[in-house]
Amino acid sequence: MFGLISLSCFDQAQVEDASELEDLIKEIQTERNLSLTGPNAKNVMEDKLNSILSLTEKALALKPNDMQAAVILYYRGWVYYNKGEYFEAISDFSKSIELNPKKTEVFRSRAAVYMFRKEYDKAIADYSKVIDLVSTRDFGIEYFFRGNAYTTNNQYKKAISDYDVVINLLFDRAKEVCSGKEYEKLTKECIDREIEKILSDDSRLVMAFYGMAISLRTLGKKTEAIKSYKQLIKYGKNGIASPVFLEIARKGISDLGGEVDEKELDAKR
Repeated sequence: MFGLISLSCFDQAQVEDASELEDLIKEIQTERNLSLTGPNAKNVMEDKLNSILSLTEKALALKPNDMQAAVILYYRGWVYYNKGEYFEAISDFSKSIELNPKKTEVFRSRAAVYMFRKEYDKAIADYSKVIDLVSTRDFGIEYFFRGNAYTTNNQYKKAISDYDVVINLLFDRAKEVCSGKEYEKLTKECIDREIEKILSDDSRLVMAFYGMAISLRTLGKKTEAIKSYKQLIKYGKNGIASPVFLEIARKGISDLGGEVDEKELDAKR
């Protein structure tokens, strides 16, 4: 009788702990996703990070299973990353990966920390792992990140190869949409419009043209670099790319002996 009562109480405690753990994980996720604006955003952010850190400690104390612990450690690593405590962030991301090696966001986050620490080879390895894990239609941004890592690490030929994947995928997706329209021919105008729509959803991709231009220019391929600079200007208009980079592209074209024809670079012409 006492054994049954003790077991029943133990089971009930486990259920309560599991429920509390799930609630904590949800609270951590909610806190992490809150956007911060206003003059006191920096101070509020610090308070928020400390709050999430406290929640992760509580969650880990409840002895989560491996999958839950992987999530919690990822969030704690995210807090350390945003606090600039990179050694601790890498430690938590690595522990999370050991428990669940299929989560792309953890590899991506650890790669970002490696980039800050100038451990470019390790960052490249993590971005490569993400590329192995994601589906073909989603990997454009991953090649972009790895291309940036290669560029920063002075591996320009490999960077060009990765940027080329991003740019080709961008054009292929636009062509796919245009060719599927019943009453519209596969025209350059249609492709340009679709590319602009894609870049509006994820403006980071337009910087593949910038990375490509920088890498080509460094290798002395002036004509190809000018082409990439022009593509950046063409598809980076209307707020998609920072005006700073558009100006850099214009100067880059001029420095390489090219000319900027704004009419030629109008994506909506």
